[in-house]
Amino acid sequence: MIDILQEMWDNNIWIYTSIAGALLGAAFLAYFRTTIAGIYLYQQFDEFLDMIIERYGWTWFAQKQSVTEKKLIELEVIRGNKVFTKRITENSKQRIEGYSVSVGNLSDEDNIEFNIEDLA
Repeated sequence: MIDILQEMWDNNIWIYTSIAGALLGAAFLAYFRTTIAGIYLYQQFDEFLDMIIERYGWTWFAQKQSVTEKKLIELEVIRGNKVFTKRITENSKQRIEGYSVSVGNLSDEDNIEFNIEDLA
């Protein structure tokens, strides 16, 4: 046992190969998650975990909404034959196609605070 530990201490190429492998794996994962196949497989894995949560009640797989994550509202503006899609975060104000659009608190989905003003 001491011989194995001594050999590991003297031959430290395993440290460099493990660090290089971890860096290459992280780089590939960062690239892969933005591809179509990566998005599809992440979605399938997420649906699988949701099925596990529903079937067995394993709540440790449940995703909690981050406190810092802001909710979005998607707005479609139709001008003639063009359709513009804009996303607005809660508690913000944006100019969209000549209108000032403000979105308030989105915590209550039945009562969304939403205001549109004509800038012209």
